[in-house]
Amino acid sequence: MKTFGLRTRWVLVVASTLIALLAFGGVVAGAEAHGERINPAGVGTIVVPTGTLEVSVVNTDTFGVVATGSYSNSVDWGSCLHWGHDDGSHKCFPGFSGTFSEAHVMPGYGVYTVTLVVSGGQGGLYETWETVEFPLPPVVTPTCQIRVELIDLPSREISASVAYTGGAPGVWHFLWFGDELVPGPGSVGWQGTDGIAGPYPHQYDQDGEYELRAAIYGGYPGACTATVSIRQPEPPASHTLQLPWVGRGFRAGRGCTIQNRVGADPHEYTTTLSWWGAPAQWHTFFWGDGQSVGFLGSIGSQSWTHVYNPGSYHQVAVFSDGTEACGATVTVP
Repeated sequence: MKTFGLRTRWVLVVASTLIALLAFGGVVAGAEAHGERINPAGVGTIVVPTGTLEVSVVNTDTFGVVATGSYSNSVDWGSCLHWGHDDGSHKCFPGFSGTFSEAHVMPGYGVYTVTLVVSGGQGGLYETWETVEFPLPPVVTPTCQIRVELIDLPSREISASVAYTGGAPGVWHFLWFGDELVPGPGSVGWQGTDGIAGPYPHQYDQDGEYELRAAIYGGYPGACTATVSIRQPEPPASHTLQLPWVGRGFRAGRGCTIQNRVGADPHEYTTTLSWWGAPAQWHTFFWGDGQSVGFLGSIGSQSWTHVYNPGSYHQVAVFSDGTEACGATVTVP
């Protein structure tokens, strides 16, 4: 963006001329306050310096400008171009008259007044200037959205990713999982202006409600949050189940079977679960003693080893939609 302001001023320091005028009894008629020339009688001719100036912005990214113009009636090296910033940068030109085209890089965003000063003989002075502006770019407020997926409920493992826009280049952005013990940098960090960060895996130590928070740093900081609930499902209050068994929530086309084998230690059981027709998600197998393990997929078979204390236990497989698929009872001496 360029704004234009033009002012022309000449100052004539004519002490000797005034003395001469006084000697002749007064000011000569016809002398002009803004003319190009003053001719006091008996003193000689004073030539008024002059010049032209035009400043153009050539690169808004690097703050480049070009100043073009001319000067005349100047003393040698008496015509100077001042760039208008704090370090006093300027360029002077030789000779009585001439033209110029000068490139310059301004130090950054701001408003700069570029001035051409032409110094003539016997105190003549001419100034003209133009103002150029490099406005600050519009400030973009970053945006983000956190996506959380539950990977394994029994182990409390999740995966989180962050879709974001408006980040500043070369700046770190952060994600907190909500279980940090002390304030500080995010659990994970990344750099970029926009895109999807992650997925980042994370495992919680205990059940609970956790608020994930992401901070994206750009012209302004932007933030977003998401909440994840880690709750181990409770087994049904009571079961009188025998192998094989299909629960009350059974749906046509789905089911499962449980097989138990006792190891050399009578308290150690190897349990094999086979299932089919389930949603393609994580499901839960309850051992009946307050512990559980997850299994994944719409169809499959999986074996685990589990150690019981003496007693009677009801094993239950529950699909992700709450359907009790099958159960079995084990009695440990």
